This record gives sequence, C-alpha cells and structure tokens, in this order.
Amino acid sequence: MQLEGWAVEATGELMEECRRIHIAKNPDSEKYAYLETNRYFLVTPHWVRYTDISQLPELAVEVPV
Repeated sequence: MQLEGWAVEATGELMEECRRIHIAKNPDSEKYAYLETNRYFLVTPHWVRYTDISQLPELAVEVPV
C-alpha cells in the first residue's frame, strides 16, 4: 500500500490519545509505547494505491481521496 498526503506529528494530549489507541489495538506494544524515540503522526491522505503482487497480472487499485 502506498499513500500520499499531509502528515502532522501529534504532540501533548493528542500524542497521549494516539498512544492509548495504539496500546488498545496492540496490547503487546505497551512495553515499547513510552520510549522517548516514539512518534505518532496524523496523516490526511489525498492519494492511495494498493498493489497485490501475488496475482498475475498484478492487481493495482488507485483511489484519489
């Protein structure tokens, strides 16, 4: 999957909310969730492409968002 768009780094309370969501969806990641090097980004895509290379011919789907 590929996407293009705008990304903004989450900070403050928004970063904490992203961290809580991440841990809720991936409980095993909690042991890494508070590393100082972790960053969370909010991405607003304006183009998305999915490619399935397991098919012949490859399946490629592009979606303008």
